[in-house]
Amino acid sequence: MAFQANDLRSWEICALSVRRNHGCDGIWELFGYIQNNGLLRVLANHDTQRLRDEILTAALHLDSRLTVLVNSAHKLLNDTKFRWPDLYMNTVYHMLDHEQYDRSIRWHLQLAPTFPPSTEVFGALFSNFVVDQSPMMQSNLTALYVSSAEKQLYDHIIPVLYAAGLSNLARVWRKKLLAFQDLPRTSKSKPFLRFLAQFYQTINLTTEEREIGGLASSTFDTNPSIPANNDSELSRGQYGDAIVARWFASTWTSVEFAINLAQRLGLRAIGPRSLQSLALRESDSQAMASRIGQIEKLDITISNQVYCKALVFFAKHGEDELLASLLACDVHPDEFDDIETRQMLMASSVREQNWQMERLLQGIEWAIEYDPATRRLRTLLDCELSKRKLDRARHVLERMEALKVNMGQESALQLLERTFRGLGKHPKGRKRQTREDSTKDFEALLNRALDITRRVVLHDVAIPIQFWSLLFYNLGRLGRFAELEQLFLEVVQLYTPPLGGLIPIHADDMPQTESKTGKEVGMVPCQFISPVRDKSNISRRSSKDDQPLSGVLTSFELQSGRQPGSEDSSNINRKLAPTPILNVGTTRGDPRIEGGLGPTSTTGDLKEYIPADLPFSHRKHPIQKLFSTHLQRSIVRWGFDQTLKSKPNSMALVGSPSTGVSAFDVASGVRLLALLRDQGVLIDSQVLRTTIVARIALGQVPGRQKDRSRDRHELSVEHMKALFDEAWGSEILPSPSEITRQIEHQKPRLWSRYSKLFGQSFDKGQREA
Repeated sequence: MAFQANDLRSWEICALSVRRNHGCDGIWELFGYIQNNGLLRVLANHDTQRLRDEILTAALHLDSRLTVLVNSAHKLLNDTKFRWPDLYMNTVYHMLDHEQYDRSIRWHLQLAPTFPPSTEVFGALFSNFVVDQSPMMQSNLTALYVSSAEKQLYDHIIPVLYAAGLSNLARVWRKKLLAFQDLPRTSKSKPFLRFLAQFYQTINLTTEEREIGGLASSTFDTNPSIPANNDSELSRGQYGDAIVARWFASTWTSVEFAINLAQRLGLRAIGPRSLQSLALRESDSQAMASRIGQIEKLDITISNQVYCKALVFFAKHGEDELLASLLACDVHPDEFDDIETRQMLMASSVREQNWQMERLLQGIEWAIEYDPATRRLRTLLDCELSKRKLDRARHVLERMEALKVNMGQESALQLLERTFRGLGKHPKGRKRQTREDSTKDFEALLNRALDITRRVVLHDVAIPIQFWSLLFYNLGRLGRFAELEQLFLEVVQLYTPPLGGLIPIHADDMPQTESKTGKEVGMVPCQFISPVRDKSNISRRSSKDDQPLSGVLTSFELQSGRQPGSEDSSNINRKLAPTPILNVGTTRGDPRIEGGLGPTSTTGDLKEYIPADLPFSHRKHPIQKLFSTHLQRSIVRWGFDQTLKSKPNSMALVGSPSTGVSAFDVASGVRLLALLRDQGVLIDSQVLRTTIVARIALGQVPGRQKDRSRDRHELSVEHMKALFDEAWGSEILPSPSEITRQIEHQKPRLWSRYSKLFGQSFDKGQREA
């Protein structure tokens, strides 16, 4: 060789040159030269990491090469006590990543005894692949876990699955882990355990799980051997920015895995070098912005240094040229923190006519100014809301949207309360004597509420379902079915994000947890500790001038079984009970988790989360509370009663898939429910069937308001059955004879309830006779 054997730098330069010119085969020949000339000790040096990575990469594709390499690693261990770093991790990761499942098990068994991974590294390996739901991957990971001596992966597997919105898979893995007495040890698993306590109360939690989850029990037995939270140790971090930057720059694994590994090893903050290494591996600003979002979701903060602020700003605002200039800049990242240095660099770039550098420095100043502008916008929004100036608040909201600044949960709730004030469940202007101006004012109020609610949704905040319910009832009772259909689909899509993950839910829409007696050994009943609200905030917001909106249902009303939209007039103007509003995060990247992956509510928070895979059919899903059986009855009633007053439209019987809900005439409400059913919403077919028959019977009451063009055929049982079955997409009603029998059964009650209409119809008939 043309270089000194002890010159470590020359070895790496040689390896890079060989790989560039001769590929993996050339690298393997270089490794053969090292072996044959007794130079293995060169690899037993931490400064030859790049050389070791190149050799391992060349060996991974062939078992014969890998066997030679592992034998050499054993020799190094015996001769120099040097253990090849990450040999197990790099090997098994490569095989899992390339779906070489049998091979990964075989090499796991060969490498684990001598080159065992640490708990953190093994956990990071699992956390990267466990979100792959394919049966082969899950079976392979189970085999790896069972055959491994390491059985402390609860806090590595469960939080990752839950944060990815895979709660069902997390429950499956929980059973496997508990079978090996693998229990949670940190609060990283707390969000998942709280979720189980709220939505799956029949599941018995172990004592350790209850301790970590913060769940109360009269039979609680604290296990002192397992600390409730050791996150304080992790939060300090174990590695400097330079070391983390080297991890991120390494090409032996994917960026996703490098980030997860760093987080598992205790990384809590990323400095400029690490951020630079990540950015250099991404193709453009959009990809880097996505990577920054991933980092923020892992509760890893980004340094407040100017270099980091500028890089994040350029990425999130799609400034590809500025981002490329920043990454290519040879100025040390720390130099940008000094304003005098920046001014000197600016003067130098102008003097030398270095326009690219000048533009970069201008962009950096722009990024610096943006940060306080973000805070000012949020403060200004809160100020306008406190002054009850909704129009000005909307202007601030438009500015925030233009700058891609998210509002906080507190601001969102205040804005919604202001917007919905005066908007009750029963729309004004439905009665004939109502003035036209009043009707227009109310519709303007409703349209404004629709607009603002849709815009607030974009800010990653939890919207109480009572606001959606108000919009539903007003649109339905006004007969605006096309808009109601669109709003239904939008709300359903909010709870079915295409990328999974966690969905923000208002705390009042989360289920209450009941106590339960556990019978298994080591199991205790599940009882949830509710967050304690700050009473000082209650008094602050309960002044007469700041009463919440009229007509919004309280959480108490929903929980006590009183359905929204009931005809009880006492409920119409019920006030929303004053509740404290705490700021639980103002941007998507704000810390929202207690020591682990996935956000969780802290004491007093009004925003919690549910996993995206929680099915709509779950009785405690917020969608079930929103689309209750009472609302389903109301939807059928709105479609029938509102349409009955207009001319008939029987286009639905043509079977055209492009027709809207209005084409199904009096069955338009049923068509809306069919669309919801197709989206996964649980529709009670028995309630639906009973309600339809009741509306048909009511439509036959003499004197009932209907369009004069509706003849006996339009209201015949046979025609109604065909129309409603078509709207539902399958047979929903019984035979015409059975419908007629049920209508006859209801006539005495209808006569009693609508005796005045029957009397007027009888008198009219007598006069005509």
